[in-house]
Amino acid sequence: LLLKCFAPEGTPIQNVVFPVYSSSQTTLGRKKNNTISFSCNATHTHSTAAQGVSDARAGDDNVLVGIDSSISGMHATISHNCHSDCMELADGVAAGGSSPPAPKGSTNGTWVRLSPMHVPSDYFTLCDKSEILIGTVRFQVSVEEIVVERDVIN
Repeated sequence: LLLKCFAPEGTPIQNVVFPVYSSSQTTLGRKKNNTISFSCNATHTHSTAAQGVSDARAGDDNVLVGIDSSISGMHATISHNCHSDCMELADGVAAGGSSPPAPKGSTNGTWVRLSPMHVPSDYFTLCDKSEILIGTVRFQVSVEEIVVERDVIN
């Protein structure tokens, strides 16, 4: 499964394609430790015009800037359902890889809103060409099938 980010324009992850593997759980959120993180390093210089002083943190790789403040630190989870053999999206992040997600889900929900705010959601099956909106960051799902050829011996 691939997630292609196509909006909002001008974000550092626009047009980036993120592979999602069925062998592991993928987390999405503002915190840097998520599989897909909506934070980037602050690499621009901020200066005060009146004083001409540069921000001491400019260019520091340890200073993170959130791409969208409406995205929770641990916003959503994509995981493989071995019973249905489908990839599924849930609002919030499962505790310790458990399913369904822990009661501490995302603050603002995940579009298509899978649950009301502060309520764990059921998983939603991701299909080819589905769109996911997390905060203002929009992804399109691409389900790629791998064709394996082999000789057939009669």
